[in-house]
Amino acid sequence: MNILFISPNSPFESIGGVERYLVNLMDYFENKKEFEIIVVLPTSGKSYSEKKSHLTIYFDENLNLASGLGGKKAIPNKALLFSKEIENIIKKHDIEIICAENFHLGLPPAYSLLLNMVAGLNNIPLVLRVHSFATTPLQVELISQLMWKRISCVSKSVTGDCFHKGADIDSLLTDYLGVNTTTFKDNPNI
Repeated sequence: MNILFISPNSPFESIGGVERYLVNLMDYFENKKEFEIIVVLPTSGKSYSEKKSHLTIYFDENLNLASGLGGKKAIPNKALLFSKEIENIIKKHDIEIICAENFHLGLPPAYSLLLNMVAGLNNIPLVLRVHSFATTPLQVELISQLMWKRISCVSKSVTGDCFHKGADIDSLLTDYLGVNTTTFKDNPNI
């Protein structure tokens, strides 16, 4: 199965919960032969890609929206270039499913809208993974009104929050992120 993960948060440029999850995800899938994993992350430099076994990472400058990079006027063009890159990745890697990490928070709405359009036009299921609560009306609408095949929440409290704010119960599910058993080992003395 060929899976595309897209995140506005890069473990190579910042530290946080989403970033830690991505590191664990990439480590886990790197040598899984039954999967081809493609990850798209922002970069503060020029766009490039790296391949490690069954894992390909695209570093996309159009996902980097740090201040001072053209301001609000640059967003529509960057979002359009991002969507074209996603379309190219879909075709090149024969992507079967797309998982967008925290898209309701980390990016302007144009990115979610264009990603939904690209996935729809290519008949690819699109999953939104929600790592944190929607706190604005726009974030709520991005979760509940777009064409996500599934809304995968990282905890029951996030799932409940999405449900109470209008997300379709049939598309909601809770997927706990798991534990990296290489780093955290069972301690029989506890």
